[in-house]
Amino acid sequence: MSPSVELTLPALRATIGNPSWMAIHQTELLQAVPAQWTSCTDLILPFGFRLKCLGCDWRQPADVVMALYWLTHLQLIEARKDPHGAGSTRDLLVRRRQESDR
Repeated sequence: MSPSVELTLPALRATIGNPSWMAIHQTELLQAVPAQWTSCTDLILPFGFRLKCLGCDWRQPADVVMALYWLTHLQLIEARKDPHGAGSTRDLLVRRRQESDR
């Protein structure tokens, strides 16, 4: 992932893209990402709900996926392709980074 990646959605840039906001909300936000590998599509509603509760006015499921991507870029969560996937949208798996990985 390129270090020059920027959030283009204003709601994301003002929340998870803002270092001050992230410093305040990081722990609570990461609680919405399971420690075990989970399909990204299964996280859109619970993770998106947590984002909404923390003040992020996202509009499309793709915005939530972008938020998860951003957390991957910040190395707070991990993502990988499901080795048993068959090319479906459920192929992307994410999990909270383990404490030992930090």
